[in-house]
Amino acid sequence: MLTTQYEHNLPNFPFAAGSGVKTWRAVTCHFGITYMFVSYAFRTSEGWLPQTTIFWRHEDILAFCQQVNEDKKRKLLSVFMLLPAEPASGHQWLTVSIKEIYVMQLEEAMDFPLYVTIDGQTVEGLTFDGSDEKGLNGNVDYGSLPRIFPAS
Repeated sequence: MLTTQYEHNLPNFPFAAGSGVKTWRAVTCHFGITYMFVSYAFRTSEGWLPQTTIFWRHEDILAFCQQVNEDKKRKLLSVFMLLPAEPASGHQWLTVSIKEIYVMQLEEAMDFPLYVTIDGQTVEGLTFDGSDEKGLNGNVDYGSLPRIFPAS
């Protein structure tokens, strides 16, 4: 969950304008689930402007990556997963760099991401709370699946 404070609102920020859109210079992250950080850039008259978007729903990540890949004025830069700390076991937050994202279909008409880490492990995007059957130790054959990150 992201929380904000009223005094951190930037009412007329030039890059985030539109109906219902608000921009904040600071937010507090309360991590109880896994989040995905997607860095991308969009072309301006002055060059590429990098941005980062935070997601927690796998269908949002898929949709966002597909939209960016279809837009010549945007490009995906990097993706990483932030796993929450586990207070009971004393673990710290863990970041996992994602090398590739593939689209897999587990149910009819339902797409799910399959994340491939830098070291070649796979993480299925059914849930982000570590309850996936394969978790961070999975080895799934993804060679025939459509890849959405990096763009083909």
